[in-house]
Amino acid sequence: MIKNNWLMFTYYVDGYGRRVENQTIEIDGQKYTFDKDGILINTENENKEEEKESDKEFKIFFINHERFTTSSNWGDNCLIESDGKFILMDTCMPNGEDAILKFLKTRGVNKLSLYISHAHMDHYGNAMALLKDSYFTIEHLYMNKYGQISNIDNSNVQMHYGNMKKIGEYAKGKGIPITWLQKGAKWDIGSAHFEILYDAPMNISSLGEGGRDLLNNLSPVCMVTLGNVKYLTCGDAQVAVENAVLNAGIDVKADIWKMQHHGGNEANSLNWVKAISPKYAVYNNG
Repeated sequence: MIKNNWLMFTYYVDGYGRRVENQTIEIDGQKYTFDKDGILINTENENKEEEKESDKEFKIFFINHERFTTSSNWGDNCLIESDGKFILMDTCMPNGEDAILKFLKTRGVNKLSLYISHAHMDHYGNAMALLKDSYFTIEHLYMNKYGQISNIDNSNVQMHYGNMKKIGEYAKGKGIPITWLQKGAKWDIGSAHFEILYDAPMNISSLGEGGRDLLNNLSPVCMVTLGNVKYLTCGDAQVAVENAVLNAGIDVKADIWKMQHHGGNEANSLNWVKAISPKYAVYNNG
């Protein structure tokens, strides 16, 4: 059954600003229990009728990074589990403490796929470490089409291009299958279905300082579906992408939405929020 095992918060804070750990809270008739990592460890659904549509489990983990690093420069991540299969969607910023690796090892996750939304270090930063660590078996790499930025005359963009190219070539050398994140790409992780609804053309926006705007806007729009549950994640895509998707009439309605660009105001416009109409929204600290 779908047990609604979704993590909506890196950690939960009560009305007095106190951290809630190893306690059960209730939101809209749904009970959630959190452990010290900020991860939902079990649920109890009060609405039994909603459980009839599927007998599959679907879990989304957002990590309480304070448990694994002293750095505030964390970046983006999301771990999805379905039927015992895992995919890590973005890999956080490398900070010298291997926080994302510690988290995965703590949870006993040693076989997984990787997803890299775009060419910024707070998203791809630990990908090479994961590929090289003998503890992990990387089953598949779902990767932004970094080749399209190879000819941009900007030193910062070229630095990111070089890093992404190293990741791609290393994975290829190890025989790891690579799927490029372009519109129409579809795959399954367990019973969870992934689909790229949109990937922006190179003229989606100006380059921006250090190529920042364009690299953000090359993040794909990805919908994850299991049964009647939909989760939308779009990396750091900004308002230009939101407008293009809405103008194209693409359906982005979702139950759970990870806000773009760490919840920043370069994205997450009112029209976009209305189109998604999420029950829950979450963002990772940048």
